[in-house]
Amino acid sequence: MKKSLLALAFFTIITTGIAQIVLTTPVPKYGCPNTSHNVTVGVKNTTGFTIPAGFITGITTTIKNNVGTVLKTNTQSYAAAVLNGDTAFVTIPSIPFQGAMICNIDISVNYTLPSPGSYTTTGTYVVQTPQDLVIQENPVGTLESVTALDSYSVRYYKNAVYTSYMNQSITGIYTPSVSGSYTAKAYEPISGCKSANASNAVAIAVVASTLESQKINISVYPNPMASSLTISTGLTNPLTYELFDINGSSVRKSDFTSVANMSVENLKAGAYVLVIKENGQQVASYQLVK
Repeated sequence: MKKSLLALAFFTIITTGIAQIVLTTPVPKYGCPNTSHNVTVGVKNTTGFTIPAGFITGITTTIKNNVGTVLKTNTQSYAAAVLNGDTAFVTIPSIPFQGAMICNIDISVNYTLPSPGSYTTTGTYVVQTPQDLVIQENPVGTLESVTALDSYSVRYYKNAVYTSYMNQSITGIYTPSVSGSYTAKAYEPISGCKSANASNAVAIAVVASTLESQKINISVYPNPMASSLTISTGLTNPLTYELFDINGSSVRKSDFTSVANMSVENLKAGAYVLVIKENGQQVASYQLVK
């Protein structure tokens, strides 16, 4: 579901005197109806110059509901320097949202440079229940959300048990390790808000790999590594190995059957992870050092 209600990603600025500010998108981007939770807003300095330390005396934020009733007013002292282009962040605690609505945000920044004054900005904040999701199996064995997620995560549940979830994904993609019927709900982690209804159910059948089903041991040696590394499986199935350094960069990768000998002589000393796959599915991983 597209979020057409939030008309402004960056809000209209109102200038007074020498200063300009922009209110950036709040965090979380959407509030949860009938809950109380914090909202963090960012006030971006677009003056063209640095506001020195000690010259901002306070940032006052007021959030009103859709009929103008004040839900929360918060004033926070902010004495640190704000470079041109940087953003000062303030958090309004425990705002009592009464239901789905579009709230108004008013911010006043009081300053003492070069003489006492203030400048303001306004914006809107959407409070809504996360949308219900549609999920599918794509590719085989992997679940994905067909529904656009915007700022929400996806929680996947197995066999309609909603007291606990199997996985929480910010991309909406999850590969289950056990067979079952899977559903999902959109989830906002800061407010704790979830979809009112679960998604459609998708049945996933997890097939054990040949290595797992036949319980074939994999030998990897030596560890620590020296000039070469040997991988031995006792099978003739097509396999792939890939070696990653501590930064997650792939440094060695090759297909092999049964036995592989990998040259590691030119690798730097440090920690590595070896991943072995069969038909694109990970069947083993090893922590190695050199």
